[in-house]
Amino acid sequence: MKNLKLYVSACLLACSTMASAQFTTGNAGGGATTSAADTEGWSKIYVSYDPMTAEYDVDGADDRDFTGISFGFAKGFSISQSMPLFVEAGLGLTYGWWSEEDSDGEKDDDYSWSESYEEKIKMFSLKVPVNLAYKFAIPNSNISVTPYAGISMRLNLSAKGEEEYSYSVTYDGETESESDSNDWDLFDEDDMGEDNTWNRFQIGWQIGANVDFNNFTVGVQYGSDFNEISEKCKLSTTSISVGFKF
Repeated sequence: MKNLKLYVSACLLACSTMASAQFTTGNAGGGATTSAADTEGWSKIYVSYDPMTAEYDVDGADDRDFTGISFGFAKGFSISQSMPLFVEAGLGLTYGWWSEEDSDGEKDDDYSWSESYEEKIKMFSLKVPVNLAYKFAIPNSNISVTPYAGISMRLNLSAKGEEEYSYSVTYDGETESESDSNDWDLFDEDDMGEDNTWNRFQIGWQIGANVDFNNFTVGVQYGSDFNEISEKCKLSTTSISVGFKF
């Protein structure tokens, strides 16, 4: 996860550097002629791969790396007649999941045993991002780079946990086994306890950049929550998206 965040940061830096270089080149020489700013807004549908990390600010606690997938819609509104400056607002649905499993056992000629354990968490969230964006058009091409920064509001619709345990022992050809399972609601204080109950509403920040080619767009983004999803725990998210603008 740390390497992925490093790669995303490098991509964002590269996009911003390329955009700034193009902007500088286009305005070099003072009196050079440049094309008119592209102030046309857009609508966009997209899908994104969203690795998420539940980061615990507790000594000895391990972070949890979730896998996430999002589907969404966004619309960019021009806020200047002379500059390619936009506000982009959207709505997205995210499905995230985490799992951990372990097993052990031993076997010899007349005796064997085995046990296994698996824990899962699945969550659905509705996200509303609002970004301030600036579009850099690449001269003599259909390519543009749009870095952005903003805030997002997330409504956690559902979060369920499940654990399964099984044990088996074989001796003198006879096998005995047992299994058990348990599930819980991460928003239920009776299931989680007061300190570990998840919050329904989150607000956070994000930075990112999109590269557009004609009507197709790809983007990278990193963001984190301002408030905790549970005591001493925040979610951070890296997103890699593809979409279509119209």
